[in-house]
Amino acid sequence: MAEIKWVKIPIDIFSNERIKFIESKNDGDTIIITLLKMITHIKIIDTNGSIGLKLSDDLVKVLGLSMDNMYNYIEILRYLKIISIKDNVIIVSSEFFKIDNECMLHDILDYNKRMYILQRDHYTCAYCGALNSFEVDHIFPKSRGGSDHESNLTTSCKHCNSSKKDRTVEEWNNGKV
Repeated sequence: MAEIKWVKIPIDIFSNERIKFIESKNDGDTIIITLLKMITHIKIIDTNGSIGLKLSDDLVKVLGLSMDNMYNYIEILRYLKIISIKDNVIIVSSEFFKIDNECMLHDILDYNKRMYILQRDHYTCAYCGALNSFEVDHIFPKSRGGSDHESNLTTSCKHCNSSKKDRTVEEWNNGKV
């Protein structure tokens, strides 16, 4: 599995009284891990530098929790004003986690899109069916005007991705795929 590139966390986060309160709970470590997992699956950034993600059934899978535990932990984090929820989006307070510049934001969003594509396709090459494939390919090549939209991206094994190069699937495989 690819490693997380980075998340900026203030060095004094565990000195914060709200985090200390969570640590004092029986399941405090799990709540903090849940918060960190949320941060590593960033999808939305607001203009203040706060980070967040869509509240959805997929989030249960990402966090590895039961629906009840997820909502309980979210409610604790919300009560402590570590997160807020607006328009079905969980926003993490910029007091705890922050993104400072456009380049870093671009890296996080690219990484999340890549992980989404790999998970969506079950790490299986769309061209030959090889399992445990970890490359993302532009179906219609970017060099020829193809977009970075999810609908133009698919999981590919290294062999297929390197042999397809900047050709369309039809050009590469004479229409057999």
